[in-house]
Amino acid sequence: MTIGEERSFLDQLMDLYRAGDPSATDDSPGRQMVRAVQQVYLQIALADYAAAVELMTDDFTMEIIGPPEIPLVGCWHGKAEAEAALSRNFSLLEDQVPQLIGVATHRDAVVVMGRETGRVKATGRPYAVHWVQWFTLRDDRLTRFLQIFDADEIGGAFQA
Repeated sequence: MTIGEERSFLDQLMDLYRAGDPSATDDSPGRQMVRAVQQVYLQIALADYAAAVELMTDDFTMEIIGPPEIPLVGCWHGKAEAEAALSRNFSLLEDQVPQLIGVATHRDAVVVMGRETGRVKATGRPYAVHWVQWFTLRDDRLTRFLQIFDADEIGGAFQA
């Protein structure tokens, strides 16, 4: 993924949020939360995982739910574990192309739905996956990240 593609993804994130909530204003809490999520996505796109975790609370929890045979799955607590997991997980993939489907906010959460294609580095095999990412925020910082994805098309890509 190039930074140019990622910036487009970031712009689409806000566009989808605004399209789904016409009452959103520049200073609305939902828009501030989406901006916070945009900043995390940007640091991840830059592969600056240390900067990404600085946007998280000290008690941050990250959980990715899927079949245990897929090495992206797990639960991590705290900034250090999250940074290591981000680095490891993204090192397993290449040529990632995320496509947004929808964005919604509610109280202290941003929910992002999307699809992604790419390639598993170890096998060279392509994958496709649909996912839902739930970001919970406290004081404009991520406190919890939950991702659930369908495993049908990605599971086989990890098999040699």
